Amino acid sequence: MHTLLEVSFVEWLNMDDIPDKHVEEFGEQIAKEFHLLKSDLFELRLMWRSYRELFGKNKERVELLNSISGSFAQTIEISLWESVLIRLRRFNDEGASRIKRRPLSLGLLREISKQTNDQELRKLIQEAKTKAAFAKNWSDKRIAHSDYDYRMGSVKLESASRQKVTDAIDAIAAVIKRIGSERLDTHYVTHPVSALKDETFVLKLLLDGKKGWDAKPDLARSLIKNGDYEAYKEVYKYPSWLDRTPDEHD
Repeated sequence: MHTLLEVSFVEWLNMDDIPDKHVEEFGEQIAKEFHLLKSDLFELRLMWRSYRELFGKNKERVELLNSISGSFAQTIEISLWESVLIRLRRFNDEGASRIKRRPLSLGLLREISKQTNDQELRKLIQEAKTKAAFAKNWSDKRIAHSDYDYRMGSVKLESASRQKVTDAIDAIAAVIKRIGSERLDTHYVTHPVSALKDETFVLKLLLDGKKGWDAKPDLARSLIKNGDYEAYKEVYKYPSWLDRTPDEHD
């Protein structure tokens, strides 16, 4: 069984993954932080693409998902949306001075700009922080915390949109790409390469399944009419691992 921690996101750092050139250029600590932040960006890109392909491409895709299970589709949409915003918020996490921790955020990359007095990099870092700032408001009031005034309707969340999320992610990518080109002689491609079995493939399977499901009543009636009762029993027969878990009761 595959779980979230078994996929290829970098949760724990393996020093073998960091090129010696990065350590020589930045020093070991900053090289580690840059490597992890770069991985976080790739993960964010991948998650945002899933959201956009499922819910931001066209109304027909949303209608398909809603026609199968509106409540489940809503759960997936909210989960992806909030996961993306919480990751954006992490890039802006400066940490609390009273707590001895070193959050992985854009602020750490200022150290790289100081090494060579890269004013353009400092500008890009500040632009990225500004464009991602709205995610902190959502995190503080709705996602990571539950704000009383927000829940009572006396305060509003900062405006958020798919375009603002895209702009914020692109701004973070500009920081990573600047460091790559200016310090590492490397052009980073920060957009994920689509797999053959991606979100669109899943939607195609759902569409085929929906068509097959909608055809079952006519098939069942036809089999009964023809007296083929054994075949009729198979129309809505599924393996036991698809049995619905009974509702729980207090």
